[in-house]
Amino acid sequence: MDQAEQMYQRAITADPTNANILGAYATFLHIVRRDMGQAEQMYQRAIDADPHHANILASYAAFLHTVRGDMGQAEQLYQRAIDADPHHANILGAYATFLENIRGDMGQAE
Repeated sequence: MDQAEQMYQRAITADPTNANILGAYATFLHIVRRDMGQAEQMYQRAIDADPHHANILASYAAFLHTVRGDMGQAEQLYQRAIDADPHHANILGAYATFLENIRGDMGQAE
């Protein structure tokens, strides 16, 4: 375990329901460690901690789309993220790209 992972573990021990830390650790596990099982568990814990955290919802949606190929669940999470923050440009753009590339739904992507 490297220093970054140790710090994530300490942060989670200090505040096990902090959605920001859980989400950041999920992303670390996904992108850096390539530990998809643990990453998914952390995304789920982060969403349990804050079911309306737009960034975490969108990050987990992207994970489900790219890693698990679960388009239905990814779309639901993108919609929840947009409901949580309807003016978040990055999430709106990510969802538009998802619709365009995955569903071929140019009308909804606009």
